[in-house]
Amino acid sequence: MELLIKVSGVFLLAVLSHSLFCRLEIKLGVVSRFIVIGSVVGVLLVGWQTYQYGFWCLPTIGAVIIYGFLCELYIFLFTMVLGSISTNLIVRLTDADMSREQIDQIYDSKQMVLNRLDRLVEADLLKQGDENLFLTAKGEKLAKMFHSFRTFFRHS
Repeated sequence: MELLIKVSGVFLLAVLSHSLFCRLEIKLGVVSRFIVIGSVVGVLLVGWQTYQYGFWCLPTIGAVIIYGFLCELYIFLFTMVLGSISTNLIVRLTDADMSREQIDQIYDSKQMVLNRLDRLVEADLLKQGDENLFLTAKGEKLAKMFHSFRTFFRHS
């Protein structure tokens, strides 16, 4: 139980640090920001556990597994919230009531595609040419990685 409380506290520190880090003007996406913060806090957790129990001891291994699970769950939840149409609609409706026509306008399929393209340009994965969009170097690396995953998992 002590281990769970300790790891939960360390995880809470990572989430709070992520919240602060997201308020800085740094050109990193929200996921990348958490990976940076989560990794630093995770290394500190491993160091702390190793100092107390040793590197290959059950409390250290358990702490790393629990911390990794909590971080993965956190990333999954906030990326789901960022990309979820239902979640975004609920948040918009808490700000103000909307008619069906307003909702249809906001969530028009063409507008949704344009919003996605804007996000990809903002994330420096796409560039707008004269007439066409094209992948940036960062976008090409990501596309190669996705292609490798598709091949590995036999989805292509």
